[in-house]
Amino acid sequence: SNNIVTPGTYQQTKQGFANFLAKFNENGVRVWGTYFGETGDITVAPAYCSVATDSTGEPYLSGSAFMNFLSSPDGYQQNVSNPAPFHRRYDAFAAKFSKDGQTRYFGTYYGGPEVECGNKTLLATDGFYILGTTSSSQNIATDGSHQPQFSNFIDGDPDLLANGFIVKFKELPLSVEEKKKEGGQ
Repeated sequence: SNNIVTPGTYQQTKQGFANFLAKFNENGVRVWGTYFGETGDITVAPAYCSVATDSTGEPYLSGSAFMNFLSSPDGYQQNVSNPAPFHRRYDAFAAKFSKDGQTRYFGTYYGGPEVECGNKTLLATDGFYILGTTSSSQNIATDGSHQPQFSNFIDGDPDLLANGFIVKFKELPLSVEEKKKEGGQ
């Protein structure tokens, strides 16, 4: 559709598949909208997206991607583990946008060598969480966590090779207003 984006938002155009992020007012009228994803081939799995907003109205997203389009320089993981077109292996992603949809403050991938789906975004006072599923046995769990090793079976079925994951990012990326308060640019 050509009726998604509004002037001045983060990404004005798309080709192929792309996510979008939109804000609506209390009457259901669109305030702003932007595309979110690589312009080109299929990039993001639109079925795997979640949005949460902080107390200032800034949205945080999580989802899944198999092409590099998202990570910011301060992101935890700069690239998808096995990017397309050679592999169709998703990594989870997280991103933070400005409350007017004009700026993406932060973006990162999270994943191992197999498939990760970021299904839910949760905010806390000291960070944010991504909840999802993984079929990777590496680069997901940390020592001392509830389940530090990948489990090969779900309900005794060896064909269901997926585990849930919860990852916490300790620091919330600062908004422009917060950076100015701290004396930054």
